[in-house]
Amino acid sequence: MVFEKKYWQKLSTVASLVFGRVFTGKLLKIILGLGLTLFLLGSALIFYRIPIAQYLVEYVAQQTRIPNFKIKVTNVSYDTFALEDLTAGDAAEFSLESLQLNFDLFDLWRGGVLKVNIDRLKLSLDVTGKRPLLGSLDILFSDGEGAEPTVLSVLPFRPELHLTNSEVNIKGEQGLIYLPLAAEIIGTSEDDVQGWLSFEGGKLGDREPEEFYLGAIFSSSDLQLDWDVNWRELGFEGEGAASLFLDGPGLSWNVFGGIKGSVPAVFLGDHAADVKMLEGEVKLDGVGEINIVDKSPKKWRTAIGPLLENLNRSTADLSLEIQTRALLHSGVSLESNLPLRIKQAGLDTHLGFNRDVRYEISGLQGDQSLPSELGDLLGNGVSGQFFKDQSELSLQLSAGRPYSLKLNGKAKGQEGIDLSYQGDVSGEVGLGENLLNGLQGNFELTASEITMSGVKADKAQLQLNTIHNGSNGWVGKWQGEVKGARVEQKNNGTINVLKVSSGLLDGAYQLDSNSLMVEARKGNALLSSLSLPGQMEISSAVSLLVQKFNTTLLLPSPTVEAASLKKIDTKITVKDLSAQLGKANKRISLAAIELELNGNDKAGWRMKSTIGEALIPDVKIRMENFSSIITTPFTPQGTPDDFGEMPFEVTVSGHLKSEDHDLALPAGKFSANGKGTLQELKLQAEFSLLKGATLLSIGGQLDPEDLNGTFDVVIPKILFLEGGVQPATFSPLLSDVKVQNGTFSGHAEVILAKGVPDGHGYINVDINDAVISDLPVKDLAGRFFFQGITEPALPPGQSLKIGNLDAGVPITDIELLFGAFLEKGEPVIELRTAGVNITGGLISLKPDKFFVLEEDQSIEVLVDKLDVKELFALIGREDLSGTGMLSGQVPIRIVGDQVIIKGGHLATGGPGILQIRSQVIADALASGGEQVELLVKALQNFSYTELTLDIEKPINGAAQVKLGISGANKDVLDGHPFRLNINLETRVEPLLEVFLQGQKISQGLVSGFIKKR
Repeated sequence: MVFEKKYWQKLSTVASLVFGRVFTGKLLKIILGLGLTLFLLGSALIFYRIPIAQYLVEYVAQQTRIPNFKIKVTNVSYDTFALEDLTAGDAAEFSLESLQLNFDLFDLWRGGVLKVNIDRLKLSLDVTGKRPLLGSLDILFSDGEGAEPTVLSVLPFRPELHLTNSEVNIKGEQGLIYLPLAAEIIGTSEDDVQGWLSFEGGKLGDREPEEFYLGAIFSSSDLQLDWDVNWRELGFEGEGAASLFLDGPGLSWNVFGGIKGSVPAVFLGDHAADVKMLEGEVKLDGVGEINIVDKSPKKWRTAIGPLLENLNRSTADLSLEIQTRALLHSGVSLESNLPLRIKQAGLDTHLGFNRDVRYEISGLQGDQSLPSELGDLLGNGVSGQFFKDQSELSLQLSAGRPYSLKLNGKAKGQEGIDLSYQGDVSGEVGLGENLLNGLQGNFELTASEITMSGVKADKAQLQLNTIHNGSNGWVGKWQGEVKGARVEQKNNGTINVLKVSSGLLDGAYQLDSNSLMVEARKGNALLSSLSLPGQMEISSAVSLLVQKFNTTLLLPSPTVEAASLKKIDTKITVKDLSAQLGKANKRISLAAIELELNGNDKAGWRMKSTIGEALIPDVKIRMENFSSIITTPFTPQGTPDDFGEMPFEVTVSGHLKSEDHDLALPAGKFSANGKGTLQELKLQAEFSLLKGATLLSIGGQLDPEDLNGTFDVVIPKILFLEGGVQPATFSPLLSDVKVQNGTFSGHAEVILAKGVPDGHGYINVDINDAVISDLPVKDLAGRFFFQGITEPALPPGQSLKIGNLDAGVPITDIELLFGAFLEKGEPVIELRTAGVNITGGLISLKPDKFFVLEEDQSIEVLVDKLDVKELFALIGREDLSGTGMLSGQVPIRIVGDQVIIKGGHLATGGPGILQIRSQVIADALASGGEQVELLVKALQNFSYTELTLDIEKPINGAAQVKLGISGANKDVLDGHPFRLNINLETRVEPLLEVFLQGQKISQGLVSGFIKKR
């Protein structure tokens, strides 16, 4: 080998000079022995140089934990080091075909050249965001915690790097991208390094770009970047150049060009999983320089200090336009255009817009992660802008670093909301905790055509004035105003509506790191209407005055997760209010209303409401001195972790006075108190006379949080007396019942489930003397039991017995068995037994269902053994008499106020006597001759074998009663038999009155439980 020949020649020359002149004898032998040993070791190293180099490289790779590292060392000599087939990474993310170092070993350490030739280098990158950018090799370039930054050391030789036939493979959303790479770098340190790097051409699959060039030329005093990209497959397009130079008076720079395309997911960090597509375009055009007074530095390392010292001599003018289009997987999309203009003159920096900034967001209603209120407010999207002439930022880098910011813009939602916002802020940029030192600003937000979660408003405005007092926090004033507000809330198929014509509230606030204090100095609201269907209606204007409002909130801290209320003191008054209550729209008028809430976290909380006077004209009841007080302790030491376990007490009281002088109801009072928590509250309530007995007692327990509870309701035995307590006292629907002497008592068990009451109970009525529906009644005994509260039902089995009823004829032993309930939302009476005894006979109604609210009803009256004589007397035919018992049925149809009878038929069960002494009948038959005269004589004492009555009554017509008889008079024509049909002109209304007594009584009683017709 050439190396070995040159080596031995130099070695023999040196040895002959040294050993021939200096060393002799034994010393020479020792040196020759050592030399021989070194010779043998050197020979071994030379012979095994490639395996040893292979081992050393693999050992270093193992110590640095390079995954799947493979290499083949092919040459190690005095002027060459070469290796081949280097790969690293789980999927060979890095590889090169050959690397060769060429050098002169003796000249290298005297500053010689080290030539580094790399051929066919391949580097794989992943920009999909699913894996690290460098794959399994990414860990090699992650600095550990507290790692020191690396600095390029000054090398004793001059490297020359040549990179040929190399490429970078980038895995993106569109597929695998291939980019050819070439580079040349020369230099021994940061002071003289120079070179170039370029990417030119490429492929996406088997498709090549129209144009792709990205290059950089650099040295120790300048940097120049160039790009020219037109790759439609990847969606990238743009060209431009940028440069930095240390020349002339200091630093100068310029940039021009642009680029547009899709942003790889890897650059989105933690948000990559949320973004489906992100496209953007950036346009740059600007120049700038920093003039250095003293001698201008020529190297980057020595230029940093002088450049910072001469910032006050810098100038810059940069136009930066950023257009963005993003689409999230949730369906939300964003489009914006930000035309920035940055100018700097010395220490003054101004940031503004070349034109109005515009943005548009859509698809909000399809994003389930967003609050539904946002979709209600903006619709499916919003578009807006910042105005060029009224938006800018100014910053001075002089002492104090003062700044000022102005923003002014507007936005419009797709559902019609219009927003305008403006603000101005000024202060000084501080350091650390004093970053916003001296900040003061004014903000105003105005919205119109607002729709959000059932809330609509024509206009709303918030104004805020704020000052930052350093460590003392923020202080300022605020004002809120609303006009034409409408609040709608769906509740069990109905819509509750609140309308506010106008409202204004202003005050002050103070905010620091520990607490927020809000104070309202004055305020008012004009309530135009309130509609709670079936509960309350307010149609006239109501003025609310905020007398005071002060509150303090403790803010979250490192030891406290949530905010808490420290103090509150508020009072709202209403002079008067008129409303309609319930489904029947009962009117109520309230006056002198006060609502108070006060307390603190040490002494507890107290909420009080008072009403000076309340009048309910429709039921003629006046309420006075109403008061409700709720108190609860609330201390940091005594507050339970679960708010539902917070103890509290509530007290309600007031006076009731009847304005109905005819009813003569004495004044009464009510009171209720409760004690417990929001999970379990024990309640006691009663209503009594101002001077007298208790009329109603209620006791039980309630879960206010879930509105579940059980109650025991007792009605003690109440004595009904004429001029005293009457059934109408408890329900105007019982106004047809007047009691001279009787008692009333009852009991109920009520269950409340999720705010819906249910339960069962009974009512006992014992009346000795009364008038029901204008009918005198004696010895009435009623045993009623019910199920349900909001929609009470009287199951079949309700019992009503009446000893005596005067309906024009004596009626005794009335017995009703019935039920009352709702069927398909309509009140129904199920009549099982309804019978009355009259003159020994029985008149009853056929068991059936009656729909109370229907205008058209059918009833079948059953007659059993009704005395013929009493029947003729009942229908007002005193000229008719006889013996016998009638039985049959009379079908009656009631349409409104009209009664229709069709096919009514009564017949005797055997023979009897009929006596007709009607002058009307005699006159009608007088012209009939001798035979007819004999017939008239026969009817005066006629022995019948069959007697029938057929009753018909058309609508809006008179009743028709046909008398049919068969038989003879033994004193006329030797008892020759006759069969006659006689039309009787008579009034059947008294008979109908008797027939319908059971139906009227049952319907009149149960109407108090359901609904009066």
